[in-house]
Amino acid sequence: MQKLSCLIGRVLFPAVALLLAAPLAAHDAPGPHGRGVAERCYELANEWLASLDQAQLQKAQYEFNAMAEPERLFSAMEKRRKWHYLNSIPTVYQREEGVAMQDMTAEQRILAHRFVQCGLSSQGYFKAANIMIGEKVGWETLPDQGIKDSLKFGAIGGSGAYWLAIFGEPSREEPWQWQLEGHHLALSFTMVGDEVASTPVFWGTRPTVILEGMYAGWHLMGYEKEYAFRLMSSLSSEQKRVALIDQKMSENIFTDPNRLDVFEEYEGLAASEMSPAQQELLRDVIREYVESNDHEIAQARMAEIEADGIENVYFAWMGPVNDIRYPIYFRVHGPSVIIEYVNAVNHGGDKGGVPLDEDGNVIPGDHNIPDSNHIHSVYRKPGADFGDDLLREHYLTDPEHQRQAGSEKSN
Repeated sequence: MQKLSCLIGRVLFPAVALLLAAPLAAHDAPGPHGRGVAERCYELANEWLASLDQAQLQKAQYEFNAMAEPERLFSAMEKRRKWHYLNSIPTVYQREEGVAMQDMTAEQRILAHRFVQCGLSSQGYFKAANIMIGEKVGWETLPDQGIKDSLKFGAIGGSGAYWLAIFGEPSREEPWQWQLEGHHLALSFTMVGDEVASTPVFWGTRPTVILEGMYAGWHLMGYEKEYAFRLMSSLSSEQKRVALIDQKMSENIFTDPNRLDVFEEYEGLAASEMSPAQQELLRDVIREYVESNDHEIAQARMAEIEADGIENVYFAWMGPVNDIRYPIYFRVHGPSVIIEYVNAVNHGGDKGGVPLDEDGNVIPGDHNIPDSNHIHSVYRKPGADFGDDLLREHYLTDPEHQRQAGSEKSN
């Protein structure tokens, strides 16, 4: 019952009717239930591709190792390794790969949503869909008309500015990948046989709580901060001082598309210095991200983290430790997991947050409370994004690739 109540708490009731449309339509035909993630993605990818016309297919599908042109914000050797969370803003970066939801028919969008669900849990799908719906609703309720006009969200953005793309030929044997990207959302799933890689993934939203209009009260991505605050609140004063790596706020994540493995060392409080109860709270933070994946993937990811040793995971914090109203930054970093969260993006109010004492508590006073209604967050696997670890194993052990490698050497 606790799990069910958490799920209900995350799902925003005005969105439920809209978001259930595609899953309910799927029940009219035999569903993909009971098969593995890779098999479901294979079948649903082909269903979606079959619905596209030739012009759409040229935008939808690319070679697995197709080379990419350098971009202003970042560069990538392969198109499939390009990602960003600003890609519906043409003044910054416009997504080129994939078919936009706004350019699909209703039938194609239903198939696209069924396809996207293949790698996600119900929690993850509702999070993604609420980000997409909230994108339009949220920007419409922002008080700054200048921002809305400059970004032209009414014309090119909103819920339709999310691009779905496939790299490679959907296959049960050879590697292939699919991506869904748009403003504040970037999903990437790489299939290598029956194995599935699900990083990098970016979740974000502005606003996280809608404050005006019919949808006032919608709360997107509330549990990420809630679980982290529960852990931080459980720490002793000494533990908090270790976890607090900087009293000044970072205004964004560090592992953005330009900086894949930026952390050269661990920072913050090691879980080895936590009590068993605190370690369980740390697991809650991790599960909130990992369990956005299909259960098959989530179980494998958690098993990896546990095999590495939960005691080898570090928890780092910036910002107030005693008041959840303010912007904060937290990081979870272990051998096979990096999670970053910040809700101080482009904040107003006092620069860098509010004055803190040496223990991270807000110093009493009349502060200009910064805006904490804008989230950027990422979940990654060090050294293994885009299925790099699975691909290395595949190319080293697959007989056909071994034969090709041997032929090239002999020539």
